[in-house]
Amino acid sequence: MLPYFTIPPLALGGLTVYPFAVCLLLGWVASGVVGAALAVQRGRPVAPAAAFFAMPLVGIPFGHVLQVLAFHPEDLTNPAALLAVTTGFLGIGVVASTLGMGALVASIFARDRFWPTLDAVVGGQLALWWFYRLGCTIVHDHPGTVSRFPLAVQGICESGGFRKTYTYPGDACHDLGMYEWLAAGACIAAVAVLRLRKAPDGLFLAVPLLGYPVTRWALYALDPMIPGTGYLVGEGAVLALGMAVAVALIRVRTRAASAPPTPR
Repeated sequence: MLPYFTIPPLALGGLTVYPFAVCLLLGWVASGVVGAALAVQRGRPVAPAAAFFAMPLVGIPFGHVLQVLAFHPEDLTNPAALLAVTTGFLGIGVVASTLGMGALVASIFARDRFWPTLDAVVGGQLALWWFYRLGCTIVHDHPGTVSRFPLAVQGICESGGFRKTYTYPGDACHDLGMYEWLAAGACIAAVAVLRLRKAPDGLFLAVPLLGYPVTRWALYALDPMIPGTGYLVGEGAVLALGMAVAVALIRVRTRAASAPPTPR
């Protein structure tokens, strides 16, 4: 088991800097930098770099609205709650809306280079995901069930912000945020392998379509606060749809890459 670890907030004069906020900011910057860099490295025309930096600005608020819908529908009439994005957001909403905006950007600014541009969007999205869950790892806001698993963290079972409805003082618990952070790293490694093997354009998208919903669904088995049935069904539908789209994408892109050039 791992001992408890964290990074405390840093007081700078009258300003308090929270580690999760720093990670979120780094994720936003990394999303834009990695996305733009991947597009340039692949030798493809790319939408203005500002578009890559703007994607999380759409994804994170949309994910927060989904968080309110799923867990706090009573706040829908409270404008302050809807605007307070730092109070939490549903990861699936961030992923879906960011990728969706990326696809829109690619279709508008790079119609003839849609797949390479979307690959760059995926790279930026994975960077955002990695830093986002790094913040969760630092603050331990997603404690799971009690465990003696080697990666379980001691002293986090009573943490979790709005999840303070159960307490296991002194025990070690699964750190679901840390597990998802590791999964994000694995997805980044998978994209790096695809890039090194010069995979057909567009195959990067298969990684989050498979990796994200599979990871989320697997972690439910370790969550002491299983969401409502409707939410589980929704995530299951995302898992099934993501796998179906990923399989179709792999078939289409590999066939396109292996097909002989069309004579003109």
